Amino acid sequence: MIALALLITLGSCRFIPGTQANEIAEAQKAVRYRLNDPDAGQFRNDRVIGRMVCGEVNAKNRLGAYTGFRPYAYIVKTREVRVLLDPDGSNEAALAALDFPPDCRS
Repeated sequence: MIALALLITLGSCRFIPGTQANEIAEAQKAVRYRLNDPDAGQFRNDRVIGRMVCGEVNAKNRLGAYTGFRPYAYIVKTREVRVLLDPDGSNEAALAALDFPPDCRS
């Protein structure tokens, strides 16, 4: 009886627009669109901060080599993507020049 109730409960679960999981998936899709090899993008440290998704992406360059994890930000409301793919990704001046959200810099 308990198992049946659990199956019914799990079966009725679905993604609801606006949930953190959906916002992260939407952000990753938008970031992948900007990469040389979208299928090779690797993500880590994804998190939702207010109406923004922040994380890091490791992308391949044109030679097919991974460049290392770089910060990205995705503004959910405007669907704007900011990805810092240059080698100086840890440089605060570069992040500021990109108008990179302060909450996503760490």
